[in-house]
Amino acid sequence: MAACRSFSNVEYEDVARFFKLKGTAENLFESWADLDVSPTLLPTSVIRNLIKSHVQSYVSPGHPKSLKNEAATAAFLAGPFQTLICLFAGILKDRPEQFLPATELSSGGRVETEIFCEQSLLLFMRELKFNVHVKLSKAIAQVLCELYAAWHLNRRCHNDIPQSRLIPVRACLRDATTAYFIGYNGSFFSRFIATSPSPQAALEEHVWVSLQTTQYTFSVLFEGYLNAIRLYGQRSVSRGNAGDNHPRGSHRTILDRQPQPSAIASDPCDRDSTARWVTAVGYALKASSYFKRAHDMASNSAAEKGLELLQDSLEAWPDKSLPPFLPSQFDDICKKILSRHEGTLTEDTDMDWSPKISTDVLSFDIHHVRKETVERFWSSVALSPKLRKIAERDMRLPSMDDTFDILAYYAANSKDQVVAREIKRILGESLGNIFLEKLSMSYEDGDWQL
Repeated sequence: MAACRSFSNVEYEDVARFFKLKGTAENLFESWADLDVSPTLLPTSVIRNLIKSHVQSYVSPGHPKSLKNEAATAAFLAGPFQTLICLFAGILKDRPEQFLPATELSSGGRVETEIFCEQSLLLFMRELKFNVHVKLSKAIAQVLCELYAAWHLNRRCHNDIPQSRLIPVRACLRDATTAYFIGYNGSFFSRFIATSPSPQAALEEHVWVSLQTTQYTFSVLFEGYLNAIRLYGQRSVSRGNAGDNHPRGSHRTILDRQPQPSAIASDPCDRDSTARWVTAVGYALKASSYFKRAHDMASNSAAEKGLELLQDSLEAWPDKSLPPFLPSQFDDICKKILSRHEGTLTEDTDMDWSPKISTDVLSFDIHHVRKETVERFWSSVALSPKLRKIAERDMRLPSMDDTFDILAYYAANSKDQVVAREIKRILGESLGNIFLEKLSMSYEDGDWQL
């Protein structure tokens, strides 16, 4: 196999040989274990937002059967997924196209969606296709290479953790209608295939089925989050046993940097972060049980309790570089911003006002718009019809054949003394000053400029 190949150029036969997979391209998952994706029910407050995101996807970019490429598929799937990520308050971060390292299988590369816990622990990826069933074996090979590279990235960034304790990495290969969830734990792959709505399904049916796939995605994200904080907690215990009481993060690498050694004390110590991790894990385990109970009992109250406990877990994190942006804070922030917006508004007291629309509404000719604008201007100037005709006649330049152009010319040059004297000669001192003032104001305000 050529190690210089990118993810998308690897062949399934080469990947299957490397990982000793028994299935063929026609029977891909013969030797794979089942990926355990716990059924979950999210609370109605979240489901409402997910439904809105799904339905809005039908407005733009459109119905799944109308999508023409991977970019359109990505746009179609973006809204609901971001709604899920926001539930983790910024602890899980979408870092799209972060470079994954080269391995024996490929030269490395980037993935459209890469979900990290904080900055350096890669939990989940999404590989989006226009039609996942076209060359499915090649798409599966691509995802296996990406998972293998992600595993190596986590090993490099967390080289103080024994390989046997590194958490699994998950990926989702999908298009607008089908989702293949694939996991890799450093030894073998597992898979879970979500039920697919028909591409021809009506909007309501498609969104209803897609909601279940979206909740499966949440389950995979939540499992990744729980695995991550357990790993961090175990690391904190190990550091305490070794007598290392230095700040959290001082021991490990950041992406694309070398690990920094931390000084070690001579005796075991109690790290403050350990107790926080124990609390965070405890809340997350309870949340997991409530989410499962919500599904089994079809209970919205259990789902709400699960979400509440997830927020408690997020708040318990030690030494956060940024405070979590909890879902419970969203409404408060939105209300404050909306209040500021409403404070800029005033009441419209003229309830009888109605715009004047040209009868020729299909015409792109802006002449009637220019004419109406000029008429508004003349009506604001204290000139009699006779004086207006004189002004139009005497101020017309040979190159100008439109009153609008005449006004534009004189407004742009109204501060020119020669122009001002000519206007006052025609209209007289008093009316000339009024005219000049109106011209200047209208020009500055853009009242009649197109």
